Amino acid sequence: MITLNATGVYDPSSDKANPNVRHKYIPDVSFHIKDGKGKWNIVRNRELPEDEQVYVICDHITIADGDKYNRVKLDNTISVFGVDIWRDKVVELHNYGHPTEDRELKAKELLGVYGEASGDALALMIDVIKHLKNAGDLTEDETKN
Repeated sequence: MITLNATGVYDPSSDKANPNVRHKYIPDVSFHIKDGKGKWNIVRNRELPEDEQVYVICDHITIADGDKYNRVKLDNTISVFGVDIWRDKVVELHNYGHPTEDRELKAKELLGVYGEASGDALALMIDVIKHLKNAGDLTEDETKN
């Protein structure tokens, strides 16, 4: 018998597979932040205090999604940079400030960021998309077996 082994899928409370497990992910990215003197500093997100780290709440890509997120899909449409993955699978974005207003940026609003903030926004989006696309990859030890 082959046992299903998928990251973030098993729900021990119900003893069943739940492929739509919503989870928190802390992106492994660096951000450019201006200090009080207007000088740019680079900070690593995962090295910030926990309450200051940027994180997302997102859903795993499932088998039922089929070819929906492939770069060139069967219906001949194109997914650029995984924007459709971000739009469909990222539910919440936390601790990421809006570039012009005193509030947090919403997940869908990140797609419209431009100017100085756009490089960091793109790095954040790409890291989350890589996380979602690679969530089911086997580790090196699992591959050896």
